[in-house]
Parts: sequence; C-alpha cells; structure tokens
Amino acid sequence: MAFHPSVRDDLRIMLLGHSGVGKSATANVILGKEAFKETETIQCEIQRGRVEGRNISVIDTPGINNISLTTEQWRTELKKGLLLSSPGPHVFLLVTKVGKFSEEERIAVKWIAENFGEEALKFSMILFTGREEMTNRLWIKFSEDARIKDLISCCEGRYCVINSKREANPTQIIKLLEEIEAMGQRNGDQFYTQDLYEAVDRMRTTEAILKKEEMRKGHKSKPNQNHDACLEVQKEDALTGVKVKCGNEVPPKKQEESVKSLPERKGEMEVKFVKQNIRRQEETQRETEKNKWEQEKGGPGGRNPDSVCDVRIVLLGGVGAGKSSSGNTILGREAFGKDLVPVTTMCKRQDGMVGNKSITVIDTKAYTNRSSQHCFSKYCEELEQCFSFCKPGPHVFVLVVPSPNTFSFPVQLLYERFGPEVLKRTLILVTRGDSWGRDHEVVLNNSSALQQLVQNCGEDYQIFNNQEKEDRTQVTELLDKIEILIEKNGQGHCTTEMYQRKGQKTSNCSLI
Repeated sequence: MAFHPSVRDDLRIMLLGHSGVGKSATANVILGKEAFKETETIQCEIQRGRVEGRNISVIDTPGINNISLTTEQWRTELKKGLLLSSPGPHVFLLVTKVGKFSEEERIAVKWIAENFGEEALKFSMILFTGREEMTNRLWIKFSEDARIKDLISCCEGRYCVINSKREANPTQIIKLLEEIEAMGQRNGDQFYTQDLYEAVDRMRTTEAILKKEEMRKGHKSKPNQNHDACLEVQKEDALTGVKVKCGNEVPPKKQEESVKSLPERKGEMEVKFVKQNIRRQEETQRETEKNKWEQEKGGPGGRNPDSVCDVRIVLLGGVGAGKSSSGNTILGREAFGKDLVPVTTMCKRQDGMVGNKSITVIDTKAYTNRSSQHCFSKYCEELEQCFSFCKPGPHVFVLVVPSPNTFSFPVQLLYERFGPEVLKRTLILVTRGDSWGRDHEVVLNNSSALQQLVQNCGEDYQIFNNQEKEDRTQVTELLDKIEILIEKNGQGHCTTEMYQRKGQKTSNCSLI
C-alpha cells in the first residue's frame, strides 16, 4: 500500500498558499510561539512544538506564486518539504484570507492537484484566516458564496476558520486540530507519502516525454493520428512498465527510445488509466528496489552516492557515551551489540532502511580521555581509517555525549585534525534522555556548556532515550535534523580533501 498508519500524538502539517496570505504567521499561531520569521518564505522550513498534548510539526513553504523561484526550483522545494515532513504530512492546509473570492484561490487548489496529484486533495483542508475582520453577517454571506462553496468542495467540504495572529484564539486552534484528526479518521488513519508524490512526478515526466515526441512527429503525422498514437503509448507505458523514474534513474534518451519502440495502435485512453496502473506498480517497484539494496549491502549499484535517500552517519564519542546503543536505536535493531561490554575498539559499519532512507552507520572506536599526544595521534589515524568504511564520504558526524553538562570528547580534535568543514557537519546527540527529558529547549537553556558545544558544531542537537527503542519519533527527529544539516552544507558529503591533516594548530578552539 502507498499509505501508512499515522501517529495519534504526532501531527505533521504542511502549509500551502500564495505569497502574502500569512502562512508563517499562521504557523506561529498554530505552534503558539514565534517559530518562523514572518518574512517572504523562499525555502521550506520545519518547526516543532507541543500543542494540546500533541507533538506538532509545521512545514512552511514558499508562496505558490513566488516569482523568485523557477518551476524546477519550486519542485525541488516541494521534495524538500516532503522530506522534512517524513514519512509524510497528515494534512495540506491551504491558507487563504477571508474576504472577496479571487481567481488565486481556485488556482491554488488546481496547483495542489497538479503537483501532488488528485489523491492529495483527500488530505487537504482550506484554512481561512482573519475571521475577526468580519462580522457574523458578513461571514455568513461570504461562506454561502457559490464560488467559496465550490472551493471548499474541492477538499470534500473540509475547512476551518481562525483569527489573525494579533487576535489569536486558542479555542480555534483546538478545533483545527480536531478537524485534522477527524479527517485522518475518515482517511483510515493514513497520510500523504513520498510514494504518491513519486508516482505523480513519474507521470509528469512521462507526459513531458510524450509531448516532446508529439511535437517531433507533428510534421509527419496528421493531428488525429498523432493523438491516438500518444494515447496508445500512455496505455503501453502503464502495461509494460516503461520505467520513467524520479531522479533520472533511466536516462532521458533511453526513455524516448522506449516510448518510440512501443507499437502504435488505435484507441482512446484516459490519463486516469495510466495513473491507476502506475500506482498499482508502485509497491512492487519499491519492494524490488529494497531487495536490490539488501543484496548489494550498501554498495554503489548505480545508486547516486549523494541521493537524499542515502545518508551516511559517523558516530563519535567517548567511553560509555552510548554510541553503539544509539546506532542500534537509529537502525531499529541490535546492529552493534551492547554498549557497556565490550567497549567499541574498532570501526564497525551497519546498514539499514529507515522509512524511505538507506542509512549507513559507522560506529567508531571509543575515545579515551588521555593527555598523551601519542594516544591522541593514534586515535586520529584510526578515525581516518574509519572514513573509508563510508565512501565516498560521510554526510554527517554525530557526536554522542551522555550528559548535557560534561563532555570528555575534544572538539578541537575535529577542528585541528580535520578542519572546519567537519565541524559544520557535526550534530550533537545527548543520550540518557530518560534523565534529562525530551524538551530540547529547556535542556539547552539549562546548560551553557551544551550551548557552546552546539554553537561550535552544526548548531543543532537531539536527545535520545536508548531504553525506548520503540519510540521512532526520536529517530525521525534526528534524521530530519540531519537532512536539514546536509541541506545547509549544499547537499554534499565530506571528502578526503576536507579531512586530510592540515598540519595547522589553532589557539582559539577550547577543549570541552
């Protein structure tokens, strides 16, 4: 199936709408805090909060009519937004201001269907903002307008109304969350997935190829003949499985050759037929890819080493920090054995699938806090050898610490030996979350040492409770933060050149 069960206490909300409708301000109202900067949004961003006993994730997106982004840039942002909301949003909230109906609102609904597919409308809801600006009489008149009713009907009658930020009403937010919950129940506790988007994207690619082929043949064929041929090619695409995949896994030239080679028969076929067949193939294709990955055990196998679906993680930390246990929690199995006995004395690599991502975890030798320069250099050399376990290079270093207050791992080691680029790609993981709690903001505010460590590294951290391995929310949060860190560093990975010894010493980097 293309859907998966939702988590009742974890709602993922993606905000859509035109520029200037107040998406960022609306997100702040939902979360009850100043989470997003209320300026023009040009990149997808996620913020989280606790609202009415729920973990709420809100993804803010650029305006649909944002003129600073090309179509391709916008689609890249869409993919990023879906990754941020992994494993997928429970609801698309189309934000619009109350007032006169404009053509923009109708276009926005059409835009959702075109970019996310008709299925996305099952997970969509209209959110009218600025309710306090209308009297009850004017609101009734507005809501009974035939055009507004048509707009709402596109989302199967689902809509909610809230005040603007300056007159926020918590009761309205509670009702909004209840409406989202009710929608989820009607949808069988499902949410929009990456699989659905990839099917739509593949269909869009197919149609673009067909259109190009139609134009090429235009001077050779009569219009009606060409139309019939294109419809028949669509049918064959669904039946024979011409693999037009997201990410150019099949080269465009080969795609065109495959389309040209199909027999051209007469007969009319609707695009809907193609979509239905593609969706039926989706689970089989996904299972095939998974089996292929398991056979190759993380080998290249034609996979793009820098695909956002492949994440290579190197765990760093001292004795007893919880590296091995954290690796087990990430992969969801006892991949590295127990942490306490024995202590990790050599590099180990384990691979696994987490959601829709291929994850490689490298557990490194535990750092021992010794002052000997010989021990220090030897540890560095062994660490460099570990990097060969995740060629072409790690995406992120996760520095595991057992407490937010005291650290034995020398961050200057990373800086002096491997350069500043490694620190930019380092995320802090605090273990023993059962002792510190899960409120990241509170833990950070109570520890100046942790604040300094986070600031010196990738400017973010995560708390893990390795005793609760069934709690996959903490893993999802970690992978989301890693994805954002990768994005901040240009989607690349560390290269050998980055972490080769420079032979330079620094005096302004402290041991913490």
